[in-house]
Amino acid sequence: MKNNILLILISFFSIFLFKDCIDDVTLPSFSFQTEDSALLLLYLEGKGDYINSNEMPSLVDAQDVYQNLSNYLIIDVRSESDFVNGHIQGTVNVSNKDLFRFIDSINVNLYPKIVIVSQTGQSAAYYASLLRLAGKSNIYSINFGMAYWNNDFAGLWLSHSKTFSSITDFNNQDYLKNAVTALPPVTFDNSLTFEGNVNKKIEQLIKEGFTDYSSDAPQYITSITIEDIYDNINDYYLVCFGSPELYYTGSALSGDPLFGFGHPPGTRIYLPQIDFRSTDNLQTLPVDKTIVIYSYSGQRSAYVCAYLKLLGYDAKSLLFGANNLIYPRMIWNSDLNEYAFKSSSINNYPYVTGK
Repeated sequence: MKNNILLILISFFSIFLFKDCIDDVTLPSFSFQTEDSALLLLYLEGKGDYINSNEMPSLVDAQDVYQNLSNYLIIDVRSESDFVNGHIQGTVNVSNKDLFRFIDSINVNLYPKIVIVSQTGQSAAYYASLLRLAGKSNIYSINFGMAYWNNDFAGLWLSHSKTFSSITDFNNQDYLKNAVTALPPVTFDNSLTFEGNVNKKIEQLIKEGFTDYSSDAPQYITSITIEDIYDNINDYYLVCFGSPELYYTGSALSGDPLFGFGHPPGTRIYLPQIDFRSTDNLQTLPVDKTIVIYSYSGQRSAYVCAYLKLLGYDAKSLLFGANNLIYPRMIWNSDLNEYAFKSSSINNYPYVTGK
């Protein structure tokens, strides 16, 4: 209890002491790691609180990109072999290890939009979120990635838009969030400015990478599949990031095809633009447990995962989101339908091969 009160006091006093000058000074050393943590949270919220704003997620449709091929800078973060097998004309292939430095080396203001594209859109969402948190306000990711560009790239989404095999375990129980706890410890290099420290950590997270999907996904620290966690689901803090319609089942009278099967056991719901604020439920997230977040399609959860990892949480994004859990409901429910992957929305735009 004392730790919680101390953290709250640090957060509130920091607002008044640092909000006007934090960008311009090199911060002195602090005796508590939680002070750096609180200042990092304050810094991110003071910079527009992107993750809780209506700009998140910064998705752009394939149609928009196709109509602006000569205006937008398009960065393909897939492997070189995937790029060679087919990519959007004019796209620059940049690996995640070089992405931060590449963005930092160009004049981003020359482009109305800088669009990151990946195979399914999930890793692009993760990188776009981190670059947004670094202050690059014209960074976007293509909704559903290459899958909505051309049917030749849609295989992963088509095979992962389904009902989870253990759907009968899902329920409508409203699981309570954890009690408020301290933020994860964060230690910064006092030889760098505060912004320099933030950007250094963002670059490190981008270099660590994110996998859109792989059979060895558990080896990655940013994403995971439902199959990988389900046998030990109680070992994780599972978060449904979305509207109540994503969390609870619909009415039997309305014809919900998965009536009665709301969410995986133990799942807590966190509402967008509300629950990850410091003044709401951010600090109900555990610091001693892996947090697994699922959203509608795995793209919003990738955006959020980037933010939580920057704050020091052990967070993973559940690949393909609810599309890989309750797909029939995604199609049936009018509030969820826009987030469902649909073969009818694949554009079959042209692409080129080679380097």
